[in-house]
This record gives sequence, C-alpha cells and structure tokens, in this order.
Amino acid sequence: MKEHAVALTVAKAIEEMGGESVAVCSQEPQYTSVFKKVLKEEFGIQVIEGFGARGFTLVDGRTFVLAHNSSICVREIIADLARPAGMC
Repeated sequence: MKEHAVALTVAKAIEEMGGESVAVCSQEPQYTSVFKKVLKEEFGIQVIEGFGARGFTLVDGRTFVLAHNSSICVREIIADLARPAGMC
C-alpha cells in the first residue's frame, strides 16, 4: 500500500506544479476484487486489469513510472518501449 501512497503523492506534486489533473494507474494481477474497489473508490487509482503488457502500452512522454517489488524487469522494458517523463 505504501507504493500507492507514493504514487498519489507524486501525482499531487505534479498537479501542483502544472495545474493539470494527473491520473494514477496500477497493474498487479494479484489484486483482490476488494482491493481493486478500494483503490478505485477511495483513492481514485485506475486498476489495469489482468496479466500481460497492457500497462506498458499506456506509458508515454507524460507518464511517471513507479516500479517496486516487481517480478519482471519493468524499468528495462519501459526504457526500451517508451520515454516516460520520469521513472523510479
């Protein structure tokens, strides 16, 4: 859950600098239906459903990527596919 708090904090900071709304998305196949509902309804986080690379297709030059505790090399894949605004 701390990763989600970090994402929301980064989004808020970016919004305060630029004035535009920042969408926060998350992809984790192991999310339960209850957890997905809480993320969406309580925190406004859009959950990218299912397994696979759909989340990667959403990354563009206006995206900030947070990749923590992943079982795959997210940062390397993102670096090959897109040039996000930021990544950690």
